Amino acid sequence: MQPSTGLPQELLDKIIDDLHDEPEALKHCALASNLLLRRSQSHLFFTIRVFHPKDSSRLLAVLKNKCHIYQHIRELVICKDERGSRDLDLIHVLRMLASLELLAIQGDYIKWHRLFTKETTDALIHLVRQPSVTTLRISGVLLVPFGFLAVHKHLSSLHLHFSILAFTHTLPLVSKMTTDSFEVTPWDTLSVMDATTLAALTRSNALFSKIKVLSFYNAKVLGHLALAVMQASCLTLEVITIRQAYSRTAASDQTNLYMVNFSTMPNLRRIAFHYPHATYTAVDFMEHCTIALTSFHRFISFSPSAVRMRNIEVRLVARFPVFNHEEWSSIPDFLGTATIWTAIDQSRDMPRSSATQGSPFQLDAVLEIGGRSVEELHTAASVWTNLIRTQTPSALAKRTVECRIIHV
Repeated sequence: MQPSTGLPQELLDKIIDDLHDEPEALKHCALASNLLLRRSQSHLFFTIRVFHPKDSSRLLAVLKNKCHIYQHIRELVICKDERGSRDLDLIHVLRMLASLELLAIQGDYIKWHRLFTKETTDALIHLVRQPSVTTLRISGVLLVPFGFLAVHKHLSSLHLHFSILAFTHTLPLVSKMTTDSFEVTPWDTLSVMDATTLAALTRSNALFSKIKVLSFYNAKVLGHLALAVMQASCLTLEVITIRQAYSRTAASDQTNLYMVNFSTMPNLRRIAFHYPHATYTAVDFMEHCTIALTSFHRFISFSPSAVRMRNIEVRLVARFPVFNHEEWSSIPDFLGTATIWTAIDQSRDMPRSSATQGSPFQLDAVLEIGGRSVEELHTAASVWTNLIRTQTPSALAKRTVECRIIHV
């Protein structure tokens, strides 16, 4: 007989939920009591990663032995290379996942047909058709079958990271898939898409017609396709994020943004400019930030419809920093006292003096950096905030400037 703990099941479930990031503890709980078993399994099997055919074989054996386990699997991450292309058990696993919510496929910059057989491809597309699947992420795969976009369903999120879709003119390009959120990186279908394909994907009720959250990883892709996507989804777009808004090797890329008419996007509430930089010295990072903020100011000043924005985020990101304490201390001081903030404040305020009274405006200044302790970030945050507010008197007076320092 299973001993009783004397505690209500709701409390036991809450205890297990608090251990969701501790798999070893969850395993012990699952073995300790049937009262903890199902809840522990729901966390242990929530995300499954398949790297090799042996992983598929082991998972299939578990699913056959414990028939209820499949309902706990909500996220499936398939990481493949050419060695695992013949994975027959994976096909059987895919057919058993009736509760999956997220499907992620990760390659090593290899063509799709060298990673998956036709049978596996058909099983994957069939899985995407399941009502429960709401998120699709494809990374590092070349010539992804267009059949994925032909699935008639609405996703909450579609990510194409360093991947290229395969387009064939032997079949009609009919996109039946739509998505709320679309995130894309430089190596994607954008670089190879012709006018016919673009028209197919931007027509009414097609993939790019109902996007609410649009995220690009490089300003270089802000060409004709990005403009077409924004135009096709102009009535639904709420958030636009450019995760690499400036590059020293492509300084003119941002000029494409000047062509965007944000006034045609009634629901747009936020646009974010991220300026990441791989740096090892504080001096190099501060130089990057100065150039990035100048680029941001140029956009604010010259974009005809920038006045229509409700919220703008400018995020300065230090990747792989190796700063000593003295160098780190100099960064918030330097960036906080940069006179470019005053120029940004003036550019944002002057057009609005003739705009609708009380028109909303929020400037979020974010410094994202790694390698620092929580105490250092907390101390620097107050310095950063006070200095920038001093440089932006107009936004400060309207209480429309926020400053944050966060850990990468």
